[in-house]
Amino acid sequence: MADKAIAADPLDSTAYENRVGVLARAGRLPDAIAESERIKRQSPNLFNWPILLGECYLLAGRYADARASFDEGERDQPERLAGGAIAAARLHDEAAMQAFIARLKQRFGDNASYQYAEINAQLGRKEEAFAALQRAQQVRDPGLLGLKTDPFIDPLRSDPRFAPLLQSMNFPA
Repeated sequence: MADKAIAADPLDSTAYENRVGVLARAGRLPDAIAESERIKRQSPNLFNWPILLGECYLLAGRYADARASFDEGERDQPERLAGGAIAAARLHDEAAMQAFIARLKQRFGDNASYQYAEINAQLGRKEEAFAALQRAQQVRDPGLLGLKTDPFIDPLRSDPRFAPLLQSMNFPA
């Protein structure tokens, strides 16, 4: 569908972003990264998703590239702040990680509960991650819409608490 949208309007940056997002969620990170880098290089005016590229780099283990890409993103996007925190943790930069989390809390409070869950899941803090997901349900955090496919939540999927959490969300089968 993204390819059809690109063919219909090759100047629509959202169509390219959607294609990269689909590739990333399908676990095709090298393809998502290559597509992003190609568009950024060849048509920089169409490239406006450094946070998505940062997430791809992060999932591919390219932490310094992730950090640089997040730095290009809109300063107070919750996804940028969460990704920046995870990248900083992977780069063993505790101070930067804490600064990203503090900014996330300052700007969004409980409304970023889903992002706290992602951070904690990625850091192996399952108890904190599940507590954040419960809070996300309470505040109706829209991040929960990605719960079934979000790769940042993957460390929680094998936990026995995950299946009941998904069931409680009443996602379509």
